[in-house]
Amino acid sequence: MKNSIRVLQIIYVADRAGAETWLVSALKHIDRNVVAMDFLTHAEKSGEYDPEINRFGARMFQSPGHRNLFRQLFRMWRINRLHGPFDIVHSHVDHYGGVVMLLARLIGVRGRIAHSHNDTSKVDRVARFPRQAYTRLMKYLVQRFSTAGLSTSAPAAQAMFGSEWEADSRWKVLPACVDLQPLHECVERSAVRDQLGIPAGTIVFGHVGRFVEQKNHEFLIRLADVLATRSALVRFLLVGGGYLQGRIESAIQERGLGDRFIILAPRDDIPRLMLGAMDFFLFPSHYEGLGLALVEAQAAGLRCFASTAIPPEAVAVPSLVEQLPLLAGPERWADAILRQIDAPCPITQQEALRAVERRFDIRQNAAQLVEFYRAAAS
Repeated sequence: MKNSIRVLQIIYVADRAGAETWLVSALKHIDRNVVAMDFLTHAEKSGEYDPEINRFGARMFQSPGHRNLFRQLFRMWRINRLHGPFDIVHSHVDHYGGVVMLLARLIGVRGRIAHSHNDTSKVDRVARFPRQAYTRLMKYLVQRFSTAGLSTSAPAAQAMFGSEWEADSRWKVLPACVDLQPLHECVERSAVRDQLGIPAGTIVFGHVGRFVEQKNHEFLIRLADVLATRSALVRFLLVGGGYLQGRIESAIQERGLGDRFIILAPRDDIPRLMLGAMDFFLFPSHYEGLGLALVEAQAAGLRCFASTAIPPEAVAVPSLVEQLPLLAGPERWADAILRQIDAPCPITQQEALRAVERRFDIRQNAAQLVEFYRAAAS
C-alpha cells in the first residue's frame, strides 16, 4: 500500500443505495496496493455496508453535522493528517459536493473529484428560491474547486456540471456497475416464494429502492389499486428502507391493499429475489442518474416498466424495458402491463444477462475507475 493512490470517498452513510452499492462493488475488484480507498460518512449511525467495507481493508471515518462547515473542515484536516495524506477526495454527496471540493482544496488535497449520481435538473427548476440559490452556489464551487468529475450518465453530468460539460475535459461519464455474478446462479422459485408466503400462480411486481420522494412509491400504490381491481392474482414486493416507509405503509393500509404488498428491509440477496420471486419490475422514479436496480432487473430477465425519467444509458436490453410517462397515470400503466402479462418473454434470462454484462461489467468498470484515479492524482 506504500505506493498506492490514496482515495477518501465522501458519502452520507454506507447504506444499500445505488452509489454506495457501486462503490462497494468497485472496492471488491480493486487491488488496495494500487488504489487504497477509505470512507468518510456524514451520518451519526453506522451503515449497512460498514462491515463489508471493513472486511475489504477500507477504513470508516464519521463526521456528522455536515452543516457546520468549520467542524467539517477541522475533521477533514485531522483525518488527512492522521490517516493520510490522501491523493484524492472523491465526493458522492450530490450538490453538497461543492462544499467538499472547497474543503479538500483548503486542506491541500491535490485531486478533487465531484461525482453526479442523479439528474435532478427537473426538480431543481421548480424548486423554491432557497433551493435554487443553494444549487447555483454548489455548482459554482464544483466548477471552481474540482480538478475532475464523474457522472453516471449524460443527463446526470449536465445536472451537476452544466449544459456545456462536454467541452470541459475534466468531466467524464462512467456508468455505475454492480457485481452480476449472483445472477448466474440457479434459484428455486418455489422455495423463494414459499419463504415469502406468495401463493402459487401469483404474478409478482417487484421494486427495489429507498422509501424517498425520488422513488415515487405513491405512484406504485395507485398503480396497485388499479391492477388489484383487474386481477386477484397480483402482488407487489417492495425492498428498501427510508424515512417515508411508515407513510407508505399507512397509505397501503388505507387503500385496503395490505394483503397485496410484501415489504422487505434492505438486504444483500436482491438477485435471488429477482430470479425467484418477481415476474415484472416497476421503476416509476421521478428522476435517476442511472438506476442500478433497473439494470439488475434486466440482468434477471424481468420485463420492466419504467418512467421516462430514466436515462437511456440504463436500458441495456430494450426488448425488456417499456418506458411510460408518469403523467399518463396508473390506468395507462396498468393497460401496458396487462398487455404483457400473458405474452411470452422476448429473451431468455441468460441472454439478457450476457447483454447487460457487455455494458455493465464491474471488473472493466473498476479498471476504468483506477485509470481515472491515476490521471486525477497526477
